[in-house]
Amino acid sequence: MNGPVRVVFATLGSALLTLMTGCVAERPASDTGNALSPTVLSLPGPDQPLAYEPDMRQLFASDCVYCHGGFRVDDGYDMTTYRDVMTEVLNPGSPGGDLYVTTRPNGSMFKYFSGSDATRQAKSAMVSRWIVTYRAQQTR
Repeated sequence: MNGPVRVVFATLGSALLTLMTGCVAERPASDTGNALSPTVLSLPGPDQPLAYEPDMRQLFASDCVYCHGGFRVDDGYDMTTYRDVMTEVLNPGSPGGDLYVTTRPNGSMFKYFSGSDATRQAKSAMVSRWIVTYRAQQTR
Protein backbone atom coordinates (compact mmCIF):
# COMPACT_ATOMS: atom_id res chain seq x y z
CA MET A 1 0.00 0.00 0.00
CA ASN A 2 1.38 3.31 -1.08
CA GLY A 3 0.71 6.95 -0.35
CA PRO A 4 -2.96 7.92 -0.42
CA VAL A 5 -4.31 4.41 0.25
CA ARG A 6 -2.12 4.06 3.33
CA VAL A 7 -3.26 7.49 4.60
CA VAL A 8 -6.95 6.54 4.15
CA PHE A 9 -6.53 3.23 6.03
CA ALA A 10 -4.53 4.89 8.80
CA THR A 11 -7.19 7.59 9.19
CA LEU A 12 -10.03 5.03 9.25
CA GLY A 13 -8.15 2.83 11.70
CA SER A 14 -7.48 5.78 13.99
CA ALA A 15 -11.17 6.85 13.87
CA LEU A 16 -12.33 3.30 14.58
CA LEU A 17 -9.94 2.98 17.52
CA THR A 18 -11.20 6.30 18.93
CA LEU A 19 -14.84 5.16 18.64
CA MET A 20 -14.11 1.82 20.28
CA THR A 21 -12.26 3.45 23.16
CA GLY A 22 -15.21 5.78 23.73
CA CYS A 23 -17.61 2.83 23.90
CA VAL A 24 -15.53 1.00 26.47
CA ALA A 25 -15.44 4.07 28.71
CA GLU A 26 -19.26 4.40 28.70
CA ARG A 27 -21.02 3.44 31.92
CA PRO A 28 -23.75 0.79 31.63
CA ALA A 29 -27.36 1.86 32.13
CA SER A 30 -28.39 1.84 35.77
CA ASP A 31 -32.15 1.95 35.10
CA THR A 32 -33.56 -1.47 34.28
CA GLY A 33 -36.91 0.03 33.29
CA ASN A 34 -38.90 -2.29 35.56
CA ALA A 35 -39.68 -0.57 38.84
CA LEU A 36 -41.92 -3.47 39.87
CA SER A 37 -39.40 -6.24 39.51
CA PRO A 38 -39.29 -8.90 42.24
CA THR A 39 -35.94 -7.58 43.44
CA VAL A 40 -37.50 -4.16 44.13
CA LEU A 41 -40.65 -5.48 45.79
CA SER A 42 -40.51 -5.12 49.55
CA LEU A 43 -42.84 -7.38 51.45
CA PRO A 44 -44.80 -5.78 54.28
CA GLY A 45 -44.44 -7.05 57.84
CA PRO A 46 -46.99 -9.47 59.27
CA ASP A 47 -48.77 -6.70 61.23
CA GLN A 48 -48.98 -4.13 58.45
CA PRO A 49 -52.52 -3.60 57.10
CA LEU A 50 -52.81 -4.61 53.45
CA ALA A 51 -54.74 -3.09 50.58
CA TYR A 52 -54.75 -3.60 46.84
CA GLU A 53 -53.24 -0.15 46.44
CA PRO A 54 -50.26 -0.21 46.86
CA ASP A 55 -49.40 -3.61 48.38
CA MET A 56 -51.22 -6.17 46.29
CA ARG A 57 -51.01 -4.24 43.02
CA GLN A 58 -47.22 -4.24 43.35
CA LEU A 59 -47.10 -7.97 44.16
CA PHE A 60 -49.41 -8.89 41.30
CA ALA A 61 -47.51 -6.63 38.88
CA SER A 62 -44.20 -8.23 39.78
CA ASP A 63 -45.29 -11.87 39.78
CA CYS A 64 -48.65 -12.32 38.03
CA VAL A 65 -49.38 -9.72 35.36
CA TYR A 66 -46.82 -11.10 32.93
CA CYS A 67 -49.17 -14.02 32.26
CA HIS A 68 -52.42 -12.46 33.44
CA GLY A 69 -52.48 -9.01 31.87
CA GLY A 70 -51.46 -6.82 28.98
CA PHE A 71 -51.08 -8.75 25.75
CA ARG A 72 -51.26 -12.10 27.48
CA VAL A 73 -54.27 -13.13 29.58
CA ASP A 74 -53.85 -16.81 30.47
CA ASP A 75 -57.07 -18.66 31.33
CA GLY A 76 -59.02 -15.46 30.62
CA TYR A 77 -57.97 -14.00 33.99
CA ASP A 78 -56.62 -10.44 33.79
CA MET A 79 -54.93 -9.03 36.90
CA THR A 80 -54.06 -5.53 35.75
CA THR A 81 -56.72 -3.70 37.81
CA TYR A 82 -58.45 -4.10 41.15
CA ARG A 83 -61.73 -4.85 39.39
CA ASP A 84 -60.06 -7.57 37.31
CA VAL A 85 -58.44 -9.19 40.37
CA MET A 86 -61.71 -9.16 42.30
CA THR A 87 -63.39 -11.46 39.74
CA GLU A 88 -61.45 -14.31 41.39
CA VAL A 89 -62.08 -13.22 45.00
CA LEU A 90 -65.52 -14.67 45.60
CA ASN A 91 -66.16 -13.63 49.18
CA PRO A 92 -63.82 -11.05 50.73
CA GLY A 93 -63.23 -11.98 54.36
CA SER A 94 -63.50 -15.73 53.75
CA PRO A 95 -61.00 -18.24 52.42
CA GLY A 96 -62.04 -19.52 49.06
CA GLY A 97 -62.20 -18.25 45.54
CA ASP A 98 -59.67 -19.07 42.87
CA LEU A 99 -57.14 -16.40 43.84
CA TYR A 100 -57.01 -17.64 47.44
CA VAL A 101 -56.84 -21.32 46.48
CA THR A 102 -54.32 -21.07 43.64
CA THR A 103 -51.83 -18.94 45.59
CA ARG A 104 -51.70 -21.23 48.64
CA PRO A 105 -48.51 -23.33 49.02
CA ASN A 106 -50.20 -26.35 47.40
CA GLY A 107 -51.98 -24.23 44.77
CA SER A 108 -51.22 -24.19 41.07
CA MET A 109 -49.90 -20.60 41.00
CA PHE A 110 -47.72 -20.75 44.13
CA LYS A 111 -44.70 -21.96 42.15
CA TYR A 112 -44.83 -18.84 39.99
CA PHE A 113 -44.17 -16.47 42.88
CA SER A 114 -40.60 -15.24 42.49
CA GLY A 115 -37.93 -15.62 45.13
CA SER A 116 -36.85 -18.25 47.60
CA ASP A 117 -39.24 -20.71 49.17
CA ALA A 118 -39.49 -18.44 52.23
CA THR A 119 -40.32 -15.48 49.98
CA ARG A 120 -42.98 -17.48 48.12
CA GLN A 121 -44.46 -18.51 51.48
CA ALA A 122 -44.55 -14.85 52.58
CA LYS A 123 -46.24 -13.81 49.33
CA SER A 124 -48.83 -16.56 49.70
CA ALA A 125 -49.53 -15.47 53.27
CA MET A 126 -49.81 -11.87 52.06
CA VAL A 127 -52.50 -12.78 49.53
CA SER A 128 -54.37 -14.80 52.18
CA ARG A 129 -54.22 -11.98 54.75
CA TRP A 130 -55.37 -9.43 52.20
CA ILE A 131 -58.41 -11.53 51.26
CA VAL A 132 -59.38 -12.87 54.70
CA THR A 133 -58.16 -10.35 57.29
CA TYR A 134 -58.42 -7.15 55.25
CA ARG A 135 -61.42 -8.25 53.18
CA ALA A 136 -59.60 -7.58 49.89
CA GLN A 137 -59.85 -3.85 50.45
CA GLN A 138 -58.89 -1.58 47.59
CA THR A 139 -57.22 1.15 49.69
CA ARG A 140 -56.34 1.71 53.35
